[in-house]
Amino acid sequence: MSCLWMELFSPKAFQIDFEMAVINAIAILFPYAQIRGCFFHFSQCFWRKIQELGLATNYKTDGSALRSYAKVIQSLALCPLDQIDEAWEIIASFEPEGERVQEFTAYFMRTWLLSNAKFRREFWNHFDNDGMRTTNNLEGYHHALNKLVGAAHPNILKFIEIIKNEQQIFRKVLANIAGRAKPPNSREKYRLLHEAVERTKTLMRRGDISLSDYIEQIKRKNS
Repeated sequence: MSCLWMELFSPKAFQIDFEMAVINAIAILFPYAQIRGCFFHFSQCFWRKIQELGLATNYKTDGSALRSYAKVIQSLALCPLDQIDEAWEIIASFEPEGERVQEFTAYFMRTWLLSNAKFRREFWNHFDNDGMRTTNNLEGYHHALNKLVGAAHPNILKFIEIIKNEQQIFRKVLANIAGRAKPPNSREKYRLLHEAVERTKTLMRRGDISLSDYIEQIKRKNS
């Protein structure tokens, strides 16, 4: 069954959230596909841990050192993979004082950073990813489709008709892309942010800015 499935559907890459069961299933079914974690969900994992540690109020305070620290840690996902250890030495100097902040740092290291971390660096790092870094557009489509269906348990005939219509729409989109037409535009602010990040990455690749300056610029764009 899996061999037939791979012949019919053989994607080169997946971008998903951080559910281990899904990651493991994809790795088994599509062993040659690249699996990469969604940058938005990467950031959300930090926010959930901050809430779990009772640091949410601190994080939301104007000028919060904790928020600045969390944002600069997130910038690691956009640092060159082979410079993450060097980048971490820079980032660690941002750590505010406090036992619960130390617990947050320990969580980050054992979950994301260390050689035996739960998630490999290659999974969450996006430095070499020039395309989309999140699954937000897909989740937006799911929301729109749910509104279109209009019910948790729709009539099966109605549902099939909706899916057939969606298929026709996507066939036209794919045909346009194959003909080198521009794909639909993303939201302007996200497009501008993406372009700004890519320009900063180019400066880093050319050696025009230091790693420390690069981290600071990425942190500001991510704030």
